[in-house]
Amino acid sequence: MMACASRPEPAAARPRGIGRLIQCALTALALIRPLPICAAPVPESQFTLVLYNSADPLSAELADFYAEKRGIPPERRIGLATSSEEIITRAEYEHTIARPLRETFARRGWWEAGALRTTPGRPIRFIALIRGIPLKIRPPDPPPVEPTHTPRPGAPAPSPPPQPTPVSPMDREEASVDSELAALAPLVRSPKGPQSNPYFRSWLRFREGGPADLMLVGRLDGPSGSTVRRMIEDSLATEAAGLRGWACIDARGLSGTSYVQGDDWLRAAADTARARGMPVLFDRREALFAPNFPLPRTALYLGWYTENMAGAVRREDFAFERGAVAIHIHSFSADTLRSPERTWCGPLMLRGAAATLGNVYEPYLDLTPHLDLFAERLLSGLTLAESAWASTKVVSWMTTVIGDPLYRPFAAFADLMPDAPRGAELREWETFAEGSRRWRKDRASATVELAVRGRELRSPLILEGLAQLQLSADDFVGSERSLDTALSLATHPNDRLRLLATQIELLRLAGRNQAALQVVRQHLPGYSSGPNRAYLDSLLLELDPPPPPTSTPLPRK
Repeated sequence: MMACASRPEPAAARPRGIGRLIQCALTALALIRPLPICAAPVPESQFTLVLYNSADPLSAELADFYAEKRGIPPERRIGLATSSEEIITRAEYEHTIARPLRETFARRGWWEAGALRTTPGRPIRFIALIRGIPLKIRPPDPPPVEPTHTPRPGAPAPSPPPQPTPVSPMDREEASVDSELAALAPLVRSPKGPQSNPYFRSWLRFREGGPADLMLVGRLDGPSGSTVRRMIEDSLATEAAGLRGWACIDARGLSGTSYVQGDDWLRAAADTARARGMPVLFDRREALFAPNFPLPRTALYLGWYTENMAGAVRREDFAFERGAVAIHIHSFSADTLRSPERTWCGPLMLRGAAATLGNVYEPYLDLTPHLDLFAERLLSGLTLAESAWASTKVVSWMTTVIGDPLYRPFAAFADLMPDAPRGAELREWETFAEGSRRWRKDRASATVELAVRGRELRSPLILEGLAQLQLSADDFVGSERSLDTALSLATHPNDRLRLLATQIELLRLAGRNQAALQVVRQHLPGYSSGPNRAYLDSLLLELDPPPPPTSTPLPRK
């Protein structure tokens, strides 16, 4: 284990006299600086296997870093000599990952009759894959095309070639390595197509049991080794303090289509976040959160559906709260994790997220993680891996879970940890959380309480959160009143602009486009440049588009 304190010096090297006094003073100062994060092992640590690429020095280094931070013993760290590429063939997966792991499980007594051990002895229940382990299994090469032969003159026409048997879109060999490893336990099964997940919709803490033929897999991976280290450190620090911030949920406003299921998940996730006491910013419009829109302090982001990261999360000064969980549904959101620009998962982590979920190939919407189930479990204090796999119908398919599988961002709230010192900022979050939880049961009294406490604490956060609660209930008048009070207290330009943007949206919902346009023009002079000005310019263009170009008719001959 990595020690949290430095090793004592040999006696001969210790300074004496004035030097000793100076050293004591420096030591005392060092005690008030943050110490390295060395968390006590959580119960899940003893059930966790750390898997790394033994041919990749960075992978081995990151495995040691993670295992030491989590208190996972050396015998639970296994190196595999496999490809350092993100994509491998099915044969490579079987020969360099699956087969060596099965042999190791058998040799160490982790198998019992072809399934994971259910008897005492700390069986493997979680797997942490470390950057360097391949991400996905490529689809097989298409069969070769038979050459055509030109018949001799006068010869009978050849019979048409037999038509290939139609193949189900589910009958596919490609998959994420993570999802394959989740289903490693059954020794004999078809590698093609998804397998039913027996843990789907479960609330069971996995260390307490769970299906004997399943393991919960998470991947510590990303564009760089420093990103992975930061994700580990952020997860541990956030677990100790609890994750606080906004839930920013970006729906598409769909109806009357099979894809409405995705919007249903996001609406339910927003309701869960409100019930747990998080302030929620819910975008019901078709487009993403607009480019340059100033998002609040974002702890949970859920959205869909563009190929590459876009919208407000790309704003130049945006970063997620420490320990944030950020997910964007897209068929290929985890096509690669190493690119800082392509798809969503890698770029989200570079913006500061500690965890995300993704798909390596087309998964079909219903076979991706159901984000309503995921939010329920994560916000109730389950681990990232438990929340992700309990929300996913199938294994041996396309899902990858990126982040520390043992990460519990809301553990501090679920476990009612001992009280920490309450600063002014913490009082704001807790005051809003208490009012938001009451708001669903007694809307009238909770509204009054939040409004009064928001003014007493001079908290734009509480009043903006109240305005969003009222907006979710279509109380436009009450929401506008809360926004006015929040604006009178807000001092940060980003907060003020976001409050103005919500007021403008209320005016548009009421059909008062001219009044909305007047608000934009009134505040334009206050934002001379930068992303806030760019956002207001885009609003102005949307509310008052230029007339279409006129064409001059050609003269007649």
